[in-house]
Amino acid sequence: MEQRPENRTEKRILRTMNVVLHKGGNGLLGGRIRNISGNGIYIELTPEQRMKPGDTVRLAFKTHFGLHIVPSRVVRVDDSGSAMAFTRRDERLTAALARMSREEPGSTLA
Repeated sequence: MEQRPENRTEKRILRTMNVVLHKGGNGLLGGRIRNISGNGIYIELTPEQRMKPGDTVRLAFKTHFGLHIVPSRVVRVDDSGSAMAFTRRDERLTAALARMSREEPGSTLA
């Protein structure tokens, strides 16, 4: 697949953690978050798990604020995984992302 440059306006926090994706009637998929920002995440997935841009999922992952279940949309797919944009973000997730940003030197995520 063609690699395209990413045009995110927010700094990515380089954190890895497990994530579960629920994709409607197709059940659960497991992956690993490679980085996260205020707008979304990049998830490493196997080729069999790939989705297409526009697909919607619910992401489930844990931070120090607990379990987050976040509606998201696939915005980009490449050879190693998928970029997901959060379609709705609650106050707990916003606080968790801000804390993670403060923990990473040089991060500008607000």
